Amino acid sequence: MKTFTVQQFKEIVFKYEKAFTAMQLKKGDVICTVGLTTPEMYAIKYSATSLGLILCNLNVFDVGVIDDGKNRLFRQLENVSPKMIFTLDMLEDKIYQVINDPKFRSAVKVSMPLEYSTPKWNPERLAIGLKVGVAKLSGKKIANLISLKQFLKLGDKIADRDVVERYEEGRPCNISFTSGTTGINKPVLLSHDANNALAFQQMLGDFVWKKGTMHLALVPPFLAFWDADIVHAVLCQGGVNIIELALDYKTIPGYFKKYKPNMGVWSQYL
Repeated sequence: MKTFTVQQFKEIVFKYEKAFTAMQLKKGDVICTVGLTTPEMYAIKYSATSLGLILCNLNVFDVGVIDDGKNRLFRQLENVSPKMIFTLDMLEDKIYQVINDPKFRSAVKVSMPLEYSTPKWNPERLAIGLKVGVAKLSGKKIANLISLKQFLKLGDKIADRDVVERYEEGRPCNISFTSGTTGINKPVLLSHDANNALAFQQMLGDFVWKKGTMHLALVPPFLAFWDADIVHAVLCQGGVNIIELALDYKTIPGYFKKYKPNMGVWSQYL
């Protein structure tokens, strides 16, 4: 099991802030991700939004949905016009055709290796590595992709004093797409204020959060309440989020037995 203290997490977030600063992005630029819940996704969330960027987490399953003749994932990317797209390497073979479309040629693409998020001796690492390798050999890969390591390396030339945080309560910080149950799904722009309010509701609701409360968080990042309720609310109240990659309802009893959490939440997608 891989764990992070608050101080370690703050240092990781600042490392990402320096890398984003090196990209010379502007306030309000959109950063998209197509991935699962990993520590890297947490770091991207806090670093990007602290710099005045807007984060949009997209659902990998939307690549298989067609709305009025247009691929749903393509439509979402087209709607938000991202400057950067972060993708989990194990999902690359599913989304490469959409990401490689000329429409998104100018967006910088960054690959997030799943091995960054798993313990060194985890047996899943070998299986995932083989899967990713086979996909790349078969041509199912995103063009002009840089690695997460290369992206973070860009921050080495940025002095700490040159990182300018632009946090304001009313500033937009993330875009979430609706489920599309009443038609084509639509982007909803949320602010820091909205996320803080949602997090504060949990405090008022008296969930009996206290420092060290163990929270089994089996929710994918593309759901709207992931930012505020699953991540922000828990961390603000001193809770500990336990995250797993295998989001399947059959695994839930095993996770409860393994971690013995005080609370747990999972989505309808399981």
